[in-house]
Amino acid sequence: MQQNFVDRGAIQCGFCTPGVIMSAKALLDENPKPTNAEIKRGISGNLCRCTGYYPDS
Repeated sequence: MQQNFVDRGAIQCGFCTPGVIMSAKALLDENPKPTNAEIKRGISGNLCRCTGYYPDS
């Protein structure tokens, strides 16, 4: 899982990476073929300092 993140340029500062990888692993253990919506929901609890956030509205 970690190497896939590296290979695809999904690692930036490293602040959120451990949590996102753990959340993604847990999601894929439970559901090997999640939809985009399920992936977004599965990693939604992780905070990232590298990017902006969408407002709730």
